[in-house]
Amino acid sequence: MMRYPDKITVQQLIATPTGDELGDGVDLELGANWETYHEPFATVTARGGREFERFGIINAEVSHVFTVRNGSETLAVTSQNRIVIGTRRFEITASYVPVSRSREVRFEATEIK
Repeated sequence: MMRYPDKITVQQLIATPTGDELGDGVDLELGANWETYHEPFATVTARGGREFERFGIINAEVSHVFTVRNGSETLAVTSQNRIVIGTRRFEITASYVPVSRSREVRFEATEIK
């Protein structure tokens, strides 16, 4: 049986988020634009992500994988959410059930620096 020692916070954007300084869109860096959606326990695995440039676009590889128990709240998590552990923030790039009938959900994420 897998252990889930780390409590994580899954956040979602608030209904009416504040725009950025230029008025171009939502300020995703502003903590006040996010609210707690779910606080599951997880197993956190570091993958050693990196940034690289391809065709003039900077891309980031997955740096962490979060494994949580399967449940209605965790199944509803998408790339529109983010994960917070203390002061560290992670952008979710994928959310999936690894095997059919699995008791786990995995979130692949890139740390926001």
